[in-house]
Amino acid sequence: MTAVEGKDQAPPPGASQPPKPKPADVAKVQNPMKLQQAKKLFSQTATGDPIATTAMRNEPRPDRIGQLCFWEVREQLRHASPPYFPDVLRPFRLKAGNIMQVSRTEFRAGGQWYALSFRCEVDPDATKVVSFAFRVGDPVPAPRIARQIGSPD
Repeated sequence: MTAVEGKDQAPPPGASQPPKPKPADVAKVQNPMKLQQAKKLFSQTATGDPIATTAMRNEPRPDRIGQLCFWEVREQLRHASPPYFPDVLRPFRLKAGNIMQVSRTEFRAGGQWYALSFRCEVDPDATKVVSFAFRVGDPVPAPRIARQIGSPD
């Protein structure tokens, strides 16, 4: 039995081998934003209203995902340490898939803007959040936000 050409053969002496990924490199790819995994999910209990939950099922899937992830972001911020009570938080829509990953956005709480990154995963029917991770970054200067969104403050 002979080996297939180019398969199961050692490289010629002196040829360089492609570097093997190190465990640290793999971790960087899997969580490049260094997000904090949520220990508790809040979106299912945010309203506590079964009528609202039923009504949401009639929403288009992208809208449902956006609403679920919006509520989860909001509640995670409110339950964070320190807590943030956002008065401005941008909505999002996910056109396809089950994972909404936002590497950079901002929210305003107490008159201060903050950087925010998050990853929100919903179930296949887009009826509940199954996994959530986020990171609140440094305060963002208001003039930079105003240029981005056209806000006077």
